[in-house]
Amino acid sequence: MPRKSRYPTPDEARRNYELGIEEARDKWVRKSKAGAGAFEEWFYNFATYVYPVVRHLPPKTGDVATNVASRVVPVAEAAKRAAELYRLKKIEERERKIEALARRAGALIPIKTG
Repeated sequence: MPRKSRYPTPDEARRNYELGIEEARDKWVRKSKAGAGAFEEWFYNFATYVYPVVRHLPPKTGDVATNVASRVVPVAEAAKRAAELYRLKKIEERERKIEALARRAGALIPIKTG
């Protein structure tokens, strides 16, 4: 009986490599689709708060301090507010999922996080 080599044949190595590439591509596609949905949700939330502020910014002046105070600060505050609301929304979604899991498990008391 011939002794089996611990190394794959060239054909096996090529086939394993191609399968690995296909699996990595499929994994990337799945994660990209999931990430694209999350980014779209985040960007819509961001745009809802920031674009109205940007639309009503005063014109630029020659003074840097005035530009920062009148143009940068309002955009930064709107972005901060959008981020806070997005985080709160995610926390509420997580709490609803936890409560649903608790109900399915037969919890007798309401579960609240945070």
